[in-house]
Amino acid sequence: MAAENVQREIRAAEEIVVQPDSLDSYHLRRKARRIAGALPRRGGRFLLIGAAGALERILQECGGEWESVDLEGLESTRREAPERRTVRPDHFPFPEGEFSGVVAVDVLEYIADEQNFVRECHRVLREEGQLVVHGRHLKRWALLNVVRRLAGVEEDHRLVRKGYSQSALFDALKDGFNIESFEIYSRFPTELAALVTALLFSRQHPAPPWLRRTLSALGWIAARMDALALGTKGYRFVALARRRVWRPRRSPVLRDGRSLAEAALGGKIGSAAPF
Repeated sequence: MAAENVQREIRAAEEIVVQPDSLDSYHLRRKARRIAGALPRRGGRFLLIGAAGALERILQECGGEWESVDLEGLESTRREAPERRTVRPDHFPFPEGEFSGVVAVDVLEYIADEQNFVRECHRVLREEGQLVVHGRHLKRWALLNVVRRLAGVEEDHRLVRKGYSQSALFDALKDGFNIESFEIYSRFPTELAALVTALLFSRQHPAPPWLRRTLSALGWIAARMDALALGTKGYRFVALARRRVWRPRRSPVLRDGRSLAEAALGGKIGSAAPF
């Protein structure tokens, strides 16, 4: 019953801040639901890093008190939220134990010194506080990358790494957090629809109503096709990690560089599927 109530609140928030025929509304809603579903609990005080605009407002409507910031060098949404403060990845201007949860949306891949960023997240969290991370799922080979190159889409030059597998995220967080869940979503059909949406939007701005409705329908169809893409891995992930006492620890590895978990699965985590 509690889960149903949370989902109702998320849907209500979407109706308030996202127009049903907006250009990328379907992709935004899917992303918001995944992140909101990973939030540790209702209420509390949260630090939101990296999300702005409609996504930020949807998450805020889920309850609790929110503080939103951008990271230096990643102020891509500044025009959507000009009043947001900017912080350094290695120093947050908040006291220790200030937040019950930290939500980092699509920022970890851009941070060269990820360890100091993780340490700051740990510092501002309360005991037993939780960290929600949304980002790119690392895949050894991805058809979408081929399509992007053929379409002439350049990779963001600010990216420090292409993404995270489950084992890579564990390595990044292991000194101060225990990962409780790692959910992969958004397979090739959905990502292709999002790419088409972005390309058309860049060439027709503002987009006419008929195009917005068409692309919204395309997103809906792509999401249904995702369910048929069995045996493939998604391009996005949402992870939930719980804070613990900061204690550096090393992950045991085999001679070939694989972790014990990867050896048990017979390959590199997050790279089993070609699409």
